[in-house]
Parts: sequence; structure tokens; C-alpha cells
Amino acid sequence: DYATVAYDAATGTQRWVTRYHGQVNGSDTATALGVSPDGATVFVTGSSPGSGTLLDYATVGYDAATELFQYHNLGTLHMHGGELELEQLWAGGGRVRANVTLQRTHADAALGQTGQFPQRMAKLAAIQPLDGRWTLGIEAQALSRRGSAPGQGLLHATLATLPSQRGWAFSLAVKNLFDARVFDPGLDAQALPVIPQPGRQLVLSLERRL
Repeated sequence: DYATVAYDAATGTQRWVTRYHGQVNGSDTATALGVSPDGATVFVTGSSPGSGTLLDYATVGYDAATELFQYHNLGTLHMHGGELELEQLWAGGGRVRANVTLQRTHADAALGQTGQFPQRMAKLAAIQPLDGRWTLGIEAQALSRRGSAPGQGLLHATLATLPSQRGWAFSLAVKNLFDARVFDPGLDAQALPVIPQPGRQLVLSLERRL
């Protein structure tokens, strides 16, 4: 679903939260958000499976004050491409996985440009056991340009306990390890060409397995 949360600009208090559920109970993925020049309408756009189609664009609009659903605009998006994946495993438990994706998008004329989707993507992930109890994971990601957003490369690192059937599981992850400047494409090439994304993040996870 698209999950949209609105906050009071002065106090930071949450005003409303709403979800957009697509036509076929599929996986709806929001990719960008924008606000009309007068601040009255919030727009959310992304991909959403359609009835009888594979993957569509879906743009929804909400009243910024009341969260009332105003409209949604659908069109058909066609994506063609290929993916190559390679994986190497070692006897000691280490593994490396790499994949490269090349894709092209084509949309209905009413939808306009499809440049918000990357044409090239690559990922390299490595996991290495350390001492029988811990693992260290490194993941590198790269995306080509998407609309006004430049291409980007990110590196993540995760230190975690080995999974077990019962007991506590702990992980400490550093997202965007080198604090790279990351942007997503905006809805309007003039008013909102890019949307800044968070920099380095520290994520601590503690899980109890029964």
C-alpha cells in the first residue's frame, strides 16, 4: 500500500494517516510525494498492479487538511529487461551474491515520461561468519539516473548474531555507511525536481525467537 502521514508544520504533531490500496490487492509501491502550490492537495505517485495488466502508474490526491481522497489517476506502464545473478558459497559459511538488472519502461502517452525508473541497477552482497556466533554483512547498491535525481551508490554494513531456532537475535546495521547525499525524483521537474532522502542511519534490532 501507499502509506501517507501528514504532520502539522508548526508543531510536528501528526494530523492524519491514510493508505491507498490498489485495484487488485497487489504490491503498491509509492516512489514520490508532492504538494500543490497552494498547499491544499497532497499528491502521491508510484507503481500499482492493475486489473488485467502487469504494472501501472497510480497517482492519488488527498485534501491536505482533511485527508479526504480526491482522485486517482491510472495508466499502464510496461517494463522490459533482464537480470543476471551470480552467487558463490564457501565451506566456512561465507557467501557473495551479485546481480545486475537492465530495464526499459514504456507508458501510455497520457503518462508522459518514464524517466523516474532506473535503467540500470546493481547489487553486491557479502556475508561472512566471524567466530561461530556473529556474522558481518556488507551490501553495495547502485542505481542509474532517475528523472532529475542523479545516479547513486550506497554501502550498508550489518553485524548480527547467527540465526537460531530459539533465543535472542541481535543485529546492528549502518545504512548509507559513508553518508552519501541521496535523492529520489520529484513530481515536478520545476517546482520539486528531487526529494532528499535520509543520510547515514543506525538501526538496532533485538528479536526474541520462541
